[in-house]
Amino acid sequence: MANTGVCLITISICYILYTIMTPTEKKKLAVYRMEPELLDGLHRVKERDGLPITWQVRQAIRAWLESKGIAVKPAPGRGSVPAEALNVNLL
Repeated sequence: MANTGVCLITISICYILYTIMTPTEKKKLAVYRMEPELLDGLHRVKERDGLPITWQVRQAIRAWLESKGIAVKPAPGRGSVPAEALNVNLL
């Protein structure tokens, strides 16, 4: 019966990973190469302001597309600014 605890822990971890990794919105994975200095800059903004790198990249692409005359609407039901960008204390 000692293995029962290990089994329950394994099931719990699998459930947590499934919950975390299950996509809740329709986004497509895109992988691009980036110059190290750009990636470093994104990491510095993340450390300083708490803004996720993916959010920074999406905002930059959205601004670039708009500068080219391409309007892109935010995904329905999604806030366009994470709480970190508003300096909101989440605790």
